[in-house]
Amino acid sequence: MKLMQEEVQFISKHLDNNKQTTVRLMEQKKARELELEKILTLEDKIDAELKEIETKTRDMKNELSGMRNEEELQTAADSMRDDLLEVIEGCTEKIESLTPQLELESAKYEQLKQSLESDPNWGNVKILKSKLIECEKDISSIQEKINEMNESIKYTDLKSEALTLVHKINDTILAKQ
Repeated sequence: MKLMQEEVQFISKHLDNNKQTTVRLMEQKKARELELEKILTLEDKIDAELKEIETKTRDMKNELSGMRNEEELQTAADSMRDDLLEVIEGCTEKIESLTPQLELESAKYEQLKQSLESDPNWGNVKILKSKLIECEKDISSIQEKINEMNESIKYTDLKSEALTLVHKINDTILAKQ
């Protein structure tokens, strides 16, 4: 009996440690996912800026087609080229500054994912999760059966019998007085 209690205590302690590890790993995973989401948001912003650049380029090309003077065309082209080079340089700098961070965060995410999947506790969590899902399905099924049974039970007969008995008891009490 004492051996069984020690084993239960050991298993309980091990389960608590597993839960703590799982919670910590899940928190770290969420943090990495948030970081990755931020990086992806930055990429979306860069894409939007690139689309804006493309739109400006088209607009400038349309303006150029309206110019006839060669000097005006050359001046406008030089100005447009300088503007575009500045924009491209800005975007390139943003991309270059974000690329190492993206690679670092991706590597962290993959490392965390691999460590989580290689952790035996994670396997236990998956098993417990599937058991929990099965239990939820069973509970739902049982609840549906209970609801069906409640709908099928007719209380009107019992109610009328109870009221009849109450009237008889009242009549008996009144008759004795």
